[in-house]
Amino acid sequence: MAQGVFGGGSKKIGYTESETLEKGIVLTDVVIKKREVIIDVPKVIIKEVEYERPIIKDKEYERPIIKEVIKEMIKFVPVEQETIRYVPKVVECEKPIIVTKEYEKPIIIEQVYEKPIIEQKKIKVITVDDLHILKDYMILVKELNEELPKLKQRLLEIKDYKLVEKVISVPKLEYITTQVERIEWVPVKRETLL
Repeated sequence: MAQGVFGGGSKKIGYTESETLEKGIVLTDVVIKKREVIIDVPKVIIKEVEYERPIIKDKEYERPIIKEVIKEMIKFVPVEQETIRYVPKVVECEKPIIVTKEYEKPIIIEQVYEKPIIEQKKIKVITVDDLHILKDYMILVKELNEELPKLKQRLLEIKDYKLVEKVISVPKLEYITTQVERIEWVPVKRETLL
């Protein structure tokens, strides 16, 4: 910070001592340096993930209504005695009426979702001289967006192929029987010398 800058002893700056300077900073010998920085441009990866959103439907249901049963009750006759008698006061109030309504209880199903992973990539800073590279990149992105629907359609055509089970006929084997002599070995009884 060059605060409180005053005129020095040299007269090279371009003003005289009698002139009053305006408020500001006087800079001399300014050198502009240019630095090139390379930053990688991130690749555009479009991935579609399907999400399921539950829709709750309101439906009415029947609720049983409890019937009020009137029974005979004993009526008490008041007897006049020397006691404190309470006079009831009539007050109006609203009685809630239950209205029956059906509804569907939603069933919660656990669904697996793909969590997007953010990858950190280096970005290349492009100067004004390298703008033609950015224009070429924009043209390539437009071409990529045009080719993506064709690729999706081709993939759908490949998915339509099905394996067909086919029975293959094989010639029947014929066996030729031949007569063969069979030799049986029988143990021979030998006389013993005793």
